[in-house]
Amino acid sequence: MLSFPGKESLFEGYNAGLQLSYWSVHRFDAAEVPLSICARRLSWRDVEAQEGHTPTIGFNIRSPVELGGQMKEIRLHGRGGQGTVMASQILVNAFAIEGKYGAAIPFFGFERRGAPVSGFVRLDDKPIRIKTMIYYPDVVVVLDSGLRKVVNVFDGIKDDRIAVLNEKRDIDQLDLPPSVRKVGLVDATKIALEVMGVPIANTAMLAAFAATTGWVKLESLLASFERYFGPKIVGGNVEAARLAYEATRVVELSSPSVLAETGGVAVDAAG
Repeated sequence: MLSFPGKESLFEGYNAGLQLSYWSVHRFDAAEVPLSICARRLSWRDVEAQEGHTPTIGFNIRSPVELGGQMKEIRLHGRGGQGTVMASQILVNAFAIEGKYGAAIPFFGFERRGAPVSGFVRLDDKPIRIKTMIYYPDVVVVLDSGLRKVVNVFDGIKDDRIAVLNEKRDIDQLDLPPSVRKVGLVDATKIALEVMGVPIANTAMLAAFAATTGWVKLESLLASFERYFGPKIVGGNVEAARLAYEATRVVELSSPSVLAETGGVAVDAAG
């Protein structure tokens, strides 16, 4: 942790347990100093409250975005080689850009390409101390539609929650649990193949997550891509994400009783 005269506690409020940290450059008077910031960036109000005076050095730092006081838990499902773990890290980095707290925890089964892989992400407007896997998610993001044949991706999902699926089928062709109330659908694999020539749809699915939940801005995700992708491939991922964001179909499902009366017909929020 860096320290400055009169600013020893500048970053004491950060989430020290976050697995992901990133480097950001801000201007200190005439000097550029790299700062390692975890989870979120402190606003000057935070510093003033901690130190009892108004700071004189200026940062371009956002204060946290309120999330209603409740932590959000997101579980990503994919296969080895599809960038599931990287997607969880990119998502946390995007949360941090917006001033939120985030934590990413990977889980690997068999360490081989094509084996099921999970990523666990938590989002809050206050420090996150939990470092366990997620058993009762608010959102399930499925990067590979074929996984549903071998993994119960909806296991433990809370009632009235959200699923974001890499799917080319329509909603009425899917067998979804009654606890799912909102679904984001996009053929992310097709978009990735058309734009980048490879069936790696992690960035496209992050864009679909943003379009479905509204919990993170697309521009924050695109800014995070620059940290994780080199100049040769970042452009393709940005294009794929933009296309997926626009192509995502968000479907609001009725309650089980209404679905029974209508024969399982859902309502498409996109019209």
